[in-house]
Amino acid sequence: MPAIVIKIWSYVQKGIRLCYKKEWKLFYAGYIAAGVLLLSSAGLLLVTVPGGRNRAGSIIQEQSAVTPTVVSSEVALPKREAEAANNVDTPTRAVEQKTTDIQAVSKPAGKDTAVVEEPAQAHWPLTGSIKTEFGWQFQPVYQEWRFHPGIDIEGKDKTEKVKAIYAGTVTDIYTDPATGLTVAITQGKDIIYYGALAAVQLEKGMTVKAGQEIGTPGSSAAEPFLHVHLVIKREGKAINPLDILR
Repeated sequence: MPAIVIKIWSYVQKGIRLCYKKEWKLFYAGYIAAGVLLLSSAGLLLVTVPGGRNRAGSIIQEQSAVTPTVVSSEVALPKREAEAANNVDTPTRAVEQKTTDIQAVSKPAGKDTAVVEEPAQAHWPLTGSIKTEFGWQFQPVYQEWRFHPGIDIEGKDKTEKVKAIYAGTVTDIYTDPATGLTVAITQGKDIIYYGALAAVQLEKGMTVKAGQEIGTPGSSAAEPFLHVHLVIKREGKAINPLDILR
């Protein structure tokens, strides 16, 4: 029984005892009437609330009666996902196979290509002095400053021989408007250009040894004096030949 009902009932009993002792007064009569009214209201409240405590008990029973659904962690994977799980190392095998293929392709078939070693000291193409150095120089023919991508080494006479500074392969022989007759010899990452030649005694595709004769010194339109115009390009960029010759 709720505490408020017990308290109201105690008030009603007290009023009845007072009336029994003939201490009747209007105040106590109203006291008893109010207690009876409150007691009746409390009882009516308990009756009118749908379900009351029984409803709460039934809810608890209903919750306990519900059996939770347990999903097993060992759920069967679809066939395609199961196959993918069993082949987890497939990308690794593919990478290894790709690496093997690349290695197989990178190895040249047939005769091995000879690697020409760069000598400890390069040969000078001519024994003369340096007429024009590497870098920005004033060009007397054009009367302006121009970048000189190589050096000009003077020749003694037209019978002197121009020699290869390195061993390599003759990759080109051509005539340039500025530098005249030119021979290009490739050695590793370097391409050595011998320009302003009067004559050439090599052919394209020939293998040249260090110190081998290439031709004779001559002149060109931009540099009208007996010399060899020596240019060295490493991976396409001109470098100072004196860094190699010295």
